Amino acid sequence: MDRENGRERSTSIRPVEPPPFPPRRGSYTLPTMDFVRARRLAWTFGMDALAHGASATARALSRDLDFRAAGVSIHRDVPYAPRPGCALDVYEPPGARGAKVALYLHGGGFKLGSKRSHEPLALPFLRAGYVVVMVDYRLAPNAPYPAAVEDVADAFLWVVANIARYGGDPERLLVAGESAGGNLTLALTLMATRRHRSSFARRVFDVGVVPRVAMPLCGFLEASNATRYVRDPRVHPIYRDRIESVALDYVQRHDPDVGLALADPLVELERDDPLERPLPPMFVSCGTRDPILPDSQRLAEALRRRGVPHVLRVDQGEPHAYQVVVVRSAVRAHWDDALAFARPHLEGLDRAALDAQRAR
Repeated sequence: MDRENGRERSTSIRPVEPPPFPPRRGSYTLPTMDFVRARRLAWTFGMDALAHGASATARALSRDLDFRAAGVSIHRDVPYAPRPGCALDVYEPPGARGAKVALYLHGGGFKLGSKRSHEPLALPFLRAGYVVVMVDYRLAPNAPYPAAVEDVADAFLWVVANIARYGGDPERLLVAGESAGGNLTLALTLMATRRHRSSFARRVFDVGVVPRVAMPLCGFLEASNATRYVRDPRVHPIYRDRIESVALDYVQRHDPDVGLALADPLVELERDDPLERPLPPMFVSCGTRDPILPDSQRLAEALRRRGVPHVLRVDQGEPHAYQVVVVRSAVRAHWDDALAFARPHLEGLDRAALDAQRAR
């Protein structure tokens, strides 16, 4: 984060070209539709199996990381809404009182993952003294859009109303998530800063609390439009199939009273329409080998035009969702930088200014 004459200014790393992928060899003939479907199905099952394997590895890692031995109190499966699967875990560091709060929204293409699969991501925040909230939300295809957005809205409202009981300060709230969680992070931030038609979004706006920092990491930020990648010859066919599968399963249909604004939060920001409340500073990160890097670059440009303090961190050679592998030294450095960005925005808050913002 740059500072000039004692004042913070918006910062963005220069955008890079989308990552190169292995070239096709020989002639290429358009496959029959049956083959396309078979390939997509095989890829989906294969990636889902890989994701479940990664989740099992994460759970094993988190068991080895004995939170309680470090004095962390863990409150498991706290319901935040009267719907199946709507529960969260709270990690309370020792001696927490008026502590910073991190609300983490897991990724997984809106179809996979859980608060337990992403439990190791609590570590960077706990080490920095945060109370951490990890959220389960309903998953596609059984619960397509806007189910996940509604759940995240209710989880946010639960945090605002209840986190003080666990030593956290709801006015010192950071919200973060990777991939699909990056989409949900940005959607939640927009619900807090602009009135939307849906009842759950209005409840978020009406509570008057805006996250102090948002971290939409390697987000799929225009979920209803996979065409931009499916038709991009620079994106490998394997990635095109996966991206299309995610979009079709998540945005199968939508209620016209809800619309697609919260499935495509990036598009709403790019319109440059005024917001009722200022957007918080944002830390955005992505790897150069991530096929959806352009979404993060577009977000950084939209934030620049709006004058929102932000950093776009583009890590050379890193794949999609590298941020979750917290045992890697490069990823630890990433989180050190992310939390250093957040620190000045969560400390020394002007309570009078916050009260005035909530009254708007």
